[in-house]
Amino acid sequence: MPARSLGFTLIELMITIVILGVALAIAVPDLMRFVNQSRVKGVAENFAQDLVFARTEAVRLGKPVRLNVASTCYGITSENTPCDCTKTNPSDTLFCKLKRDGDWRNITLNRGTHFDGIVFDGIRGLPNDSSMAILTGTQTAEISQNDIGAVNVSMSVTGSVCISSPASKKIAGYPNAC
Repeated sequence: MPARSLGFTLIELMITIVILGVALAIAVPDLMRFVNQSRVKGVAENFAQDLVFARTEAVRLGKPVRLNVASTCYGITSENTPCDCTKTNPSDTLFCKLKRDGDWRNITLNRGTHFDGIVFDGIRGLPNDSSMAILTGTQTAEISQNDIGAVNVSMSVTGSVCISSPASKKIAGYPNAC
């Protein structure tokens, strides 16, 4: 009886490699889109949580807490002067003492008219503009990445925070509007 060899032939291995290569070529672009959408969602959710954090810190400390928003970062401080979220050295006088987040690769934060310079009062935690006047309407910041989509973080005049994704730049998992 002739001896049978166990294992795969070279042809069988080559066909398997070709099939795997085609499957990966189809899947990788969708995977990269998913990863980039997850990054945008992560920045938006962190920003929303930090708005709630700033509000609660104002009440806890009993003094105003200021929010600084730029296109590449945001910062929170309880100092009397606004902080600069682009400053990364803690010894800098404009460093954001309570929280600083930013430097996201290819993600931008587009703030609304009054979103930069919001001050949460130390008694009720209500958001005010930089002159301590009550906000006149809901403030919205858009977090986006080129062709991936966008997520809006909105804050009402009472300080409640909502996350949505506009239909024109939809990212799954959020309603179209708050």
